Amino acid sequence: MEPAALDDDLQCAIGLRRVALGVAVARAGWPRRPFHARLAAMPLTPNLTTIRTAQTQPGQNRQGIVGCLLLAVWLFCTSSTPTASPPAIDKPLTTRPGNPDNGRRIVLDRATSACLLCHSGPFPASHLQGSIGPSLTGVGSRLSPGEIRLRLVDPARFNLDTVMPAYFVTTGLTRVGQPWQGKPVLTAEQIEDVVTFLTTLREP
Repeated sequence: MEPAALDDDLQCAIGLRRVALGVAVARAGWPRRPFHARLAAMPLTPNLTTIRTAQTQPGQNRQGIVGCLLLAVWLFCTSSTPTASPPAIDKPLTTRPGNPDNGRRIVLDRATSACLLCHSGPFPASHLQGSIGPSLTGVGSRLSPGEIRLRLVDPARFNLDTVMPAYFVTTGLTRVGQPWQGKPVLTAEQIEDVVTFLTTLREP
């Protein structure tokens, strides 16, 4: 039978089958893989029995199509896998709120933090700022306070290959300079000050 000879109900059935297959492909690797594998194996065009049904019982076929559509939507919505949250340290290291002004001074002080050795941002003397790490401009819009805190405390938990130093943890480190062996580069209060300051750097 030529495609042009198919009635509206049958065309709707074919369209629904294609939608279901598209959902199966998009959801590959999610739960209920056996169900989706069987769904993907279904033919794109109905057999002759389906064609006769569509021609002789349009009302019943239309009701079946609606039921299948509702079932497909329900399966799609109820089988969602929760998205993993980005690694972060959401709990502040101190009970004292961070001081953004002190945090800015720490970021700009090359002897204390050396942040601008690798990063750039909305600070004076842009020609003396680094380009190894991402820009700090708008970092408060890109990252949550917890994500910023993690990158300061122990950046290897976010990226094992990072060259950024750990500013707070003191164990499990290699090639630690003599002045910082056994003690954090920044205190908990300084970490919170820097976190508070960096969260104020928002995109325009």
